[in-house]
This record gives sequence, structure tokens and C-alpha cells, in this order.
Amino acid sequence: MKAYWCLFVCMATRAIHIEICRSLDTEEFIAALKRFTNRRGTPKDIYSDNGLSQKLEEEWKGNYLQSLQARKQWKKERCNIKEKDIVFVKDETIATGRWPLGIITKVFPGKDNLVRTVNVKVRGKEYKRSIHMMVPLLMEDDKETEEEH
Repeated sequence: MKAYWCLFVCMATRAIHIEICRSLDTEEFIAALKRFTNRRGTPKDIYSDNGLSQKLEEEWKGNYLQSLQARKQWKKERCNIKEKDIVFVKDETIATGRWPLGIITKVFPGKDNLVRTVNVKVRGKEYKRSIHMMVPLLMEDDKETEEEH
């Protein structure tokens, strides 16, 4: 059985509250929100990142990013990145745990049909980047596989 979590972060105190969910549908989120407000009270404002820029503890985020980079990238042929894939965008000027999340908006395959360059949307702006600057978090193929199980 798969489980998901809903992360609530207080922007003033940086307190974190996590609710476990059985699915990603609206009813499950509303139930998680009700459990949160019953326990912590009703917040003055609610901002949603729609699941694109989750704020996690630095140690966990850093370890998770390391495991993503190590996963079968160089051991066998890599799947092409596709539009709508969710990625961390590498930035050598900031710590690994602070890399921003982005969503692939356009891919540019070469003559061999392998994608080497993409357009990625990060915090409302779109950039053209090499796939070597992307760490796939959830690829469309992964989402389809999850939905089948």
C-alpha cells in the first residue's frame, strides 16, 4: 500500500506538521487539512505550492538528492526526460539541499532522439538548460507505473 504525505509549514516559525495520506486526490487533501486545523488551529492564510517546492529538513533533503543522483543514471541507458517531469535544478552556487524544484515544459531531442536540452519552469520563470543540470524527481513514466500499482 502506498502512502503520501502532506506537509504544512508555518512561514513565521518554520514549524513543520506532516499528515499521512492514502492518495493524492482532493478528498484526501481536505481530510489532511481538517486534521491539521483540528490539531493546530485555523491558519490566517494558506499558500499552496501545488507539490512543486516542498520545504524539508536539510539533512533529509540532502540525502534524498544524493540517492536520486546515484540511481542507475550511469549504469544503464537513461530514460529521456519528458515534458511534465519534475526535477531538481542543479545550481553550483547554492547547497545541494536548496536546489529549486522545476517542471519540464519543453524537450529538445537530438538527431539520435535523445534529449540533451530542456526548458524548465522554476518559480514562475522558464529557462533553457542541459539535462545534466537536472536531477529527476518524478518522471512521467514513474507516475504511470505508480498509477498502475
